[in-house]
Order: sequence, then C-alpha cells, then structure tokens
Amino acid sequence: MQLLLRIARTLFNGIVLLTCVMVGMTVWLEQRDYDFHMKLIPRGLQATSMSYRKEDPGGFGPGANESGAIVYTLPREVAVEIDRQPTTFFASLGPKWRDWKPTPVIFDGDWAAEPESASSMPSPSPVTTYLNKYSVGIDIAPNVRDSIDSAILHGGSYYTFAPDGGVIIVTPGQSAVYFIYRG
Repeated sequence: MQLLLRIARTLFNGIVLLTCVMVGMTVWLEQRDYDFHMKLIPRGLQATSMSYRKEDPGGFGPGANESGAIVYTLPREVAVEIDRQPTTFFASLGPKWRDWKPTPVIFDGDWAAEPESASSMPSPSPVTTYLNKYSVGIDIAPNVRDSIDSAILHGGSYYTFAPDGGVIIVTPGQSAVYFIYRG
C-alpha cells in the first residue's frame, strides 16, 4: 500500500513539475514574441503595447512568403511632439530610421500589386493591395484596414520603409503606429 502511495505521490509531483515547466516556457515564449514585435518599430516612438496583430507565415522554409499587420499604441505625449516638430522628432530616431515622408502616400511599385501610375490609388484598398502583392495576403479586421487606409490616403501621418522590410506608418492623430509587411 505504501508503495502505491509513494508512486502516486511521485507521479503527482512529476505532473506538477511538468505543468510548472510548461507554463513557464509558455510565458517565456510569449514574452519573447512580444519583445520581438516591439523591436520592429523605433524605440523612440515609445509604443506601449500592441492593440492588434495578425500575421500569416504563408509557408515554410526559404522562399516562403508572409504578410502581417500590427497596430501599436503611441503615447499621447509622443503624438503631440510629432505634431509640433515632425522633422526634428523623426531625425532623433537615428540613422537606421530615416527617410520619413508625410502622407498621403504616392503609390508606386512598392505599394501596387501591378505597376500603376503614381497618382492612382490601388484598389480595393492600399493596405489590402500592399499585403496581397505576393499572393500571401491576409484579411485584417475591417476597422484596422480602414484606419490604415485613412492614414495612408490623408495628410497628418508619416511613413517610412523599415530597414528590415515592411512599412511603418505613424498617425499622431490616432495615437497609433502601424507596421505592415509582406514578402
């Protein structure tokens, strides 16, 4: 009888230990994933969190295409600073993050599914066209799609092509930073 109790206790302790290890690994992996995504945009934007993220790896291994859209929260004080002095603010982000341009975006080969004239808007929407360029597009939430399209099509926002791929769009009026990528 004691042998059975000892085996049951050992088994129970093993299950508890295994559960703790699995929970710990899950938390660690989630934190690594969060940290990775927070590093996709300049630290100087002081984004505090991600309010939306949708990604599709689109395949496996070399040559696989992927696309994604992430929305970060821009602190109000940073948004005010950008509105006051955009050139100075974006220059302060360092040489890695340069060539910021005001919106509206001029649509060229970087945005279009097929080359279009610089003045024509891709359809059905700029962000949908951008994400679907290599046939690996994703369906992002309609409100997110509309917010990104509004930022791209109207003045008051700024964008740059990220050094490692993708586009960063800063929209002070919405206190938002959008990161979209495909490839």
